[in-house]
Amino acid sequence: MTVVDFSHGGDDAATAHGTLRGVLQSRGSEWCGTVLDVPCGKAAIFTGGQSYTLPANLSHVGEEVEVPTAQFHAIIPVPNTISVDNERMCLVAFSTPSIQHWEERYAPVMADVLRSLRFTDVPSETHEDARAALDPTA
Repeated sequence: MTVVDFSHGGDDAATAHGTLRGVLQSRGSEWCGTVLDVPCGKAAIFTGGQSYTLPANLSHVGEEVEVPTAQFHAIIPVPNTISVDNERMCLVAFSTPSIQHWEERYAPVMADVLRSLRFTDVPSETHEDARAALDPTA
């Protein structure tokens, strides 16, 4: 999980839908997704697979090995009432090479993570302190 800088204009629903469209378009037909309401806001959720090449020196067989993975991503605009400068997105990502266990074991865990995630407001003086810390001219 990480929070990244991303200018999204403050319309969380439009941002989630646009993010989903862009990601699915770039990832291809093997990926699917939707926008869900979760306790912390609108979440663009998408799943799919990706293969990685394990170099020979790290492989148990001494040669390059393709490792397929199942992946889950949720991108959630941080609400304007929470973000210091309204320019943040939260990314929750999970990947496993145990594709056969995805639906039974890992998907429920990721659903629980999304149900438990909350953004909380902070006092306005904390926002001012954060803005000052982000301002390179201060």
